Amino acid sequence: MLKFEGDLTIQGFQVTLEIRSELNQIEVEERGQLAPNTALMDALQDWQEKYRNIGAPTRIKPKRILYDGSIQKRRADCNKAAANLRDRFTNWLKSDSFRSVDLQLREELHRDEEVRLLLRSADQTLQKLPWHEWDFVQRYPNTEVVLTSLNQRSRKQSAAQPTQKNRVLAILGHSHGIDVTADRQLLEGLSNSDVTFLVEPQRQQLGDRLWEQPWDVIFFAGHSETEGETGRIYLNPTDSLTIEELWFALRKAVDRGLKLAIFNSCDGLGLVQQLNDLAIPHLIVMRELVPDRVAQEFLKYLLTALSDAKPVHLAMREARERLETLEDEFPCATWLPVIHQNVDYTPVTLLKPAKFLPVKQVLLVSLAVTLLVMGIRWIGFLQSAELQAYDHLMRSRPVEQPDPRLLLVSIDEEDIRQYKHPISDSILATVIEKLQQEKPIAIGVNITRDMPVEKGYARFVNLLRQNQSLITTCGFENPFSRDKSSINPPPNAPSKQVGFNNVITDWQWNNQNNAIRRQLLSRTENPVSSFSKCDAEYSFGLLLAANYLKSRRLSIQVNERQEWELGKVASKD
Repeated sequence: MLKFEGDLTIQGFQVTLEIRSELNQIEVEERGQLAPNTALMDALQDWQEKYRNIGAPTRIKPKRILYDGSIQKRRADCNKAAANLRDRFTNWLKSDSFRSVDLQLREELHRDEEVRLLLRSADQTLQKLPWHEWDFVQRYPNTEVVLTSLNQRSRKQSAAQPTQKNRVLAILGHSHGIDVTADRQLLEGLSNSDVTFLVEPQRQQLGDRLWEQPWDVIFFAGHSETEGETGRIYLNPTDSLTIEELWFALRKAVDRGLKLAIFNSCDGLGLVQQLNDLAIPHLIVMRELVPDRVAQEFLKYLLTALSDAKPVHLAMREARERLETLEDEFPCATWLPVIHQNVDYTPVTLLKPAKFLPVKQVLLVSLAVTLLVMGIRWIGFLQSAELQAYDHLMRSRPVEQPDPRLLLVSIDEEDIRQYKHPISDSILATVIEKLQQEKPIAIGVNITRDMPVEKGYARFVNLLRQNQSLITTCGFENPFSRDKSSINPPPNAPSKQVGFNNVITDWQWNNQNNAIRRQLLSRTENPVSSFSKCDAEYSFGLLLAANYLKSRRLSIQVNERQEWELGKVASKD
């Protein structure tokens, strides 16, 4: 434990080193000094300015930021400022007045020992310095720097009911411009954990969850920031709060056995200051603006290390160091994660791996289950129940709102009474001409037009030939459908602008009605009937989508491996 009393720019620091066992008994004590260093403060502020000017999408409150120069230059400036800060910081720690502390650490500790290096200070500037760059920390691979407060308050936790799984409350807050779905997917994959998600919750909803049941881990992903020395998290687009506004609920969570809080969001040192009074055993935050991808990768690496039954502080070090591979795109990524610990608690191990059965027993059980499932599948015994459950889940989904990018022009009963059925080619051509005046990306005519209707057909076909993004339709004979009729495409229509509108229906032996559960995108076989002229290779919907994607500089095609490719992403589905 290194205790710092003073400040960086005026007094300097009186430093007290205590080496304690896990039983909290002091075994070694040493004192030293670190002189005031305004140049180090200037280097820290210069690095913070250069780092924040990089411009990567971060998890701070959305705001407009202006950047100067190219991204390569901003990254280079950040790396240069980081190197200057690192050099000044490490040279500061090599001062003669601090040498006795440094030597005492190296003499008393072995490199293979697990060491928590607790930094106790009331000076927030000291916490912002890159302590992981200290030569001692780098040479001792099982050591991690852990922040803790100078005036630490302790709380007595009640004995929570033992559970086989960790209880995790995951708060996915305001996520404008960032992707927190990756955080959710990682948490959903946790073994031995029951994860409860709150997505953009209201303040009362969050408070109720904290009061209603005990939690082992609280996780937050979304926008946050530090205002002065006060941390603020954004729950949804309209609501934000400080820790003080949720103090009683969090105190209850600590009293009930909360072990770890993770704020995978920006600028979290202000949160540390506020959470000090709550005495949360372990707290992980980001000391600066954190790019979206860095936050996601850090969570992945942290959960992986915790799942290997590593103590939180060593899992933190492993996850932090693995961010090094991202630093070509996100400079100083390894500088961002910070762990804070209440000094009264010993390190905890979370997400312990499950106990596995013997290999022979696993193989026998797997073989038996596999044979049973294959037999049931071959008989088709559960097919009806599975399809009914699937249909119920699909009908239970929230109603999707109309996409504002789409305009649907329909023909209703009033139109039929006025213009008769079928609508003439002349009226159809007039509608298309009016739509073309708005310069749409694509126009789809999902109306049967296998023969001319009154006057104006030549005008309709001429519009097709003039506008390659004008798509029409036909229907091929489907041998698997009860209705085996086909619909020819419009005569003389360009074949590349014709897509089929067939759908596949699933037939159930106990259900007289056919159900539509799939959508055809393309086909490779020719129609069975020689009378059908609908030889379209792609569906009507796919051709419209392809035109839209093309306007966004994306292409959809089938590669040599018979996989669909959307841009650079390939899939066989």
